[in-house]
This record gives sequence, C-alpha cells and structure tokens, in this order.
Amino acid sequence: MAMQDAFRFFTHCKQDAEFRKSAYFCNSPQDLFQWLKTSGFSFTIEEADDALRSLQLKAEDETEADEIKELGQWFHIMAQRPAVSPCHSCAKKSE
Repeated sequence: MAMQDAFRFFTHCKQDAEFRKSAYFCNSPQDLFQWLKTSGFSFTIEEADDALRSLQLKAEDETEADEIKELGQWFHIMAQRPAVSPCHSCAKKSE
C-alpha cells in the first residue's frame, strides 16, 4: 500500500503544481512527512526511491524520464536528504 501511495503522490505532484508548492511550507523532514500524511500519503524515503525508479523505467520517452528524475531531486531536497544512486550496487561501490 505504501508503494502505491508513493506512486499516487508523484503522479499528483506532476499534475498539480499548486499541491507541490504547498510542500514548501514544510520546514523540516518531519514537517514534510506530516504534510504527506495529512494529504493522504504514507511512505518511506526508500519506497519513494523505488517508486521513482519504477516511474522512470515506465517513462514513454526521455523527456518524461527527465521530468521524473527532477521530481525525485525536488523530493530529496524537500526531505533534506541527498538523492540516491540509480541502484543500490552503484551506491555501495562509491562508499
């Protein structure tokens, strides 16, 4: 269910700029996740990363994939956490 919430959240963000802008009132990662919860979404950062990777793989073209990548970067900035590598293997190699 949480993964579906992440999919729904990112789809909603892509379609509704005003909804996405309301996240800017969050002053901390805790505020962001509380805002998500009150907005009807419940997922972890890891589930968000999985949803973003899946959305990128399903993108119809490079432009859509880039938009999803930017959305993921925006989410990580809002969550005050650096974006993860495309795969966990790559992330472990850079450590």
